[in-house]
Amino acid sequence: MDKRLTILITPLDWGLGHATRCVPLINELNAMGHRVIIAASGSGFTYLQLVFPNVEIIRLREYAIKYFKNAFLTYLYNALNIPLRIWQDRKALSEILKKYDVDLIISDNRFGFYSNYIPSVFVTHQLNIQHPIKLFKWLINKLNKFIIKKYDEIWVVDDQKLDFAGKLSAENIQSRIVYIGLLPSIEAKISNEESIQYLLILSGPEPMKSIWLNGVCQKFFDSGMQLNIVGEAANVDGRYQNIEGIKFYGQLSGQDLADCISRSEYIISRSGYSTLMDLSGFGKKLILIPTPHQPEQIYLANYFQEKGWAISIAQDEFTKVEIGILIQMIVVMPKFIREESLKLILEKRLKKLV
Repeated sequence: MDKRLTILITPLDWGLGHATRCVPLINELNAMGHRVIIAASGSGFTYLQLVFPNVEIIRLREYAIKYFKNAFLTYLYNALNIPLRIWQDRKALSEILKKYDVDLIISDNRFGFYSNYIPSVFVTHQLNIQHPIKLFKWLINKLNKFIIKKYDEIWVVDDQKLDFAGKLSAENIQSRIVYIGLLPSIEAKISNEESIQYLLILSGPEPMKSIWLNGVCQKFFDSGMQLNIVGEAANVDGRYQNIEGIKFYGQLSGQDLADCISRSEYIISRSGYSTLMDLSGFGKKLILIPTPHQPEQIYLANYFQEKGWAISIAQDEFTKVEIGILIQMIVVMPKFIREESLKLILEKRLKKLV
């Protein structure tokens, strides 16, 4: 395509994963000569501002998704909160379209960013949301389908041959669905030396992230084993910040994160889809601890365990099990490699949409 397009990309701020997986899309579109405008909020805004200092970024109001220790309160709060945030997004999009001559909207699960007059794309890996309660599962999927039908195309972040997302990405509404492959935000590296045995990769919302971090630190502190930690949490127990055996790297991205992962033998992480995509090319041994009350992460952790790609264990169970018992069960995760280039896929989609 010869025309230089103005493309609005906007990720949901439900964790950082939606923003990180937009990175390869933005990089490729920039390389193709198109003008990219980003609209983001929360940690996604901060992250994308650091990664793309020369790209115009519009700050949106946060979705303010929250997780409580009580599952019912978590579901109730977010069920009441999300419709308001969608309405706010609709207003924000209206103002953006008045200011910019946008040719295409790409929304990564930002539910209110679609237009009846401009081609709109919905990026997701969840066409078939999994929930243990059948009524909730039926209702959530009805709402999800109602929203995504407003978009001209649905770009599914999975490869049908790899089946990386399992049931989550499987659906029969094929007419507008395009599988665009995995979108890791970092490039996998091979290291000849594994100098780190256990690496904890922090992700997900607070306060669960801090609770999880402190629990894992306690486990390793009690056992006398070394632990390396990537990422940041709001409330780190001071006992673990300046002691031998626990090392904090802080927030890493890009090449630094890839280097750290490549030098590690075992990875302990959440089972968020974007985190799993970032790890997909390294071939490491994974211990997955899903965020409590997060059905998607619980499903993915169990699915990866069933496939033999990782070990899954609940957060409250991790502190009760010996690390040695866990690692005896782990096999190396296979390396997943993209078959069709992202550039070629995007060229085809832009030609059809615009």
